[in-house]
Amino acid sequence: MNRFISRVLFFTAAVFAFALFTTAAPKQASADTRQSIVGALTLHDDVLTEFSRAEFKQKTQMALNELVEYACRSLEYYGYNDDAAQARREWREQFANYLTSAGTLDLGDHAPLSQWLADFYKKLRLRFGDLLVGLLHLDDINTLNYAIPVAFQPRGDRNGDKWDRLEYSYHFVPFAAIVTYWGSYGACVYFTKGEPGIRRFCKQIAGLLKTGMSLWVAPKLSDYVYQTANNLPRRDLDVDRYELRAYYEKQISGFEQP
Repeated sequence: MNRFISRVLFFTAAVFAFALFTTAAPKQASADTRQSIVGALTLHDDVLTEFSRAEFKQKTQMALNELVEYACRSLEYYGYNDDAAQARREWREQFANYLTSAGTLDLGDHAPLSQWLADFYKKLRLRFGDLLVGLLHLDDINTLNYAIPVAFQPRGDRNGDKWDRLEYSYHFVPFAAIVTYWGSYGACVYFTKGEPGIRRFCKQIAGLLKTGMSLWVAPKLSDYVYQTANNLPRRDLDVDRYELRAYYEKQISGFEQP
């Protein structure tokens, strides 16, 4: 019954938020733009639902694909076309389905997920410098590369090394926030490819959802996942999706529409 009530409240929130957006926006948004907002918010909700069941692979792979593609476009923008073409080709051929096609990941203690990602990140730092890498959010590549092995293994790694609840949260919270950012950004852009200025608009939405995930959702979600995996006493996941989605929609209604 509680699950049924939660779903009713969630869809009620969606209807309310959509009405709020269409009446409060400073100018009329296109159908594509409205659809992009719904897509981004749905991605955020899917991350919450799937991660609460310790189902990490699909949304993490989507986020990594979007992040690497964005890095390649950034290389092209600054004139490093050969680097971009090589990285894009290697990623698509070897890693674009790595997480979703693999079985149980066999990862060592705090080892990076992928040496390819580690080398790619070094190249980005060499080409752009640390300041621009940070401004473009490309340092998310390095964070994900080292956070995923811990986040995916709340019970510990293959070597028998374990982490306590705080150590797990230290890795899980940025992991969930980054997956939310790049997943929602990709979902937003997907529905509005023809809209001018859409990438900046989608970055605003993605940044809002990343902040919400990092501050209000991921810390609770981290404890829930960790305690469930380790058979520890836990409370129900206390996240008010109705209130959270209404807050997001209210904030988005104030953004300048493309």
